[in-house]
Amino acid sequence: CHFEIQIGRHAPIDIAADGIIISTPTGSTAYSLSAGGPVITPGVPVLELSPICPHSLASRALVFADTEPVTVFPASPNRMMMVVDGNGGCYVLPEDRVRVKRSDYKARFIRLKSPEFFHILREKLGWGLPHIAKPTSVELP
Repeated sequence: CHFEIQIGRHAPIDIAADGIIISTPTGSTAYSLSAGGPVITPGVPVLELSPICPHSLASRALVFADTEPVTVFPASPNRMMMVVDGNGGCYVLPEDRVRVKRSDYKARFIRLKSPEFFHILREKLGWGLPHIAKPTSVELP
């Protein structure tokens, strides 16, 4: 796939990749992380753009202010599939434009206990733990 992406009023970015992910800090530890995007701490007012399997070493994840709207222009002659947070999907045609922006409304969550972000990273992702090589059970001749 080929995309032209405009962030705010900045010059468009040209990306050739299998797809793109646009995420909030909350989404940065999900699919975006698997695609090579950075972990972003909650509360930081940013969005993240991560190419999925980019076709160029120059295409890397980008973090930018969440006040900047993002417009995606499909630059491929074929239709593309857009999936939002893993729910269903719809086709995007070459003449379509997809605009992504921060909502004017903030989500509020009820938490029974206050999770500490770096503790969760360590517990769920092994982040920051010392790397210890495990012995193999294969005997070499």
